[in-house]
Amino acid sequence: MLNNCSFLSNKFYSENKIQKELVFSKNTFFDLLILETNFNKNLLYEINKINVPFYNNLLLINNVKNNTNYDINNKKIENIIFNFFNKKVTCFNVISNRSIETVKKKLKISSKDIFINRNKALQLATAIHVNYLIYPSIYEKYKKLYLQLQMILVDSKEIIWEHDMLINDFRNLNNTSL
Repeated sequence: MLNNCSFLSNKFYSENKIQKELVFSKNTFFDLLILETNFNKNLLYEINKINVPFYNNLLLINNVKNNTNYDINNKKIENIIFNFFNKKVTCFNVISNRSIETVKKKLKISSKDIFINRNKALQLATAIHVNYLIYPSIYEKYKKLYLQLQMILVDSKEIIWEHDMLINDFRNLNNTSL
């Protein structure tokens, strides 16, 4: 079903002396329902193994950083991450988008700023007084697309947990959904 897939298109830039042109090629899809299922099956156990106290665990989920040459609908992936930590993981209280926007206004930060930079995301997390930051990013390695999640302890800026999840394998041309 198309509603459950995210469209990827590889970006190539061809430089012309007068203008730069963006050309799209090699379109593919990855299934968001499978991604959500993988979160529930694979990550729930791992997250629950993290040694955190059971009180005052405020969690900020940063926007997804796309480190690939693909146009990816990050918002859908961010919603899956948010819903997973908000509904499935019981040891964290996820900061709502409304709270984030309120703090951004107080700090005079544009509401369109998505904090791709890790240091900026940590500054916002400190201002909101959260304990943990989830820093998600997408990268490509050996024609495979991965979603990497890092959990960062805000006070020390230490990465206390990290997980790489395969979301697409471009080598398998018959089935591009994973």
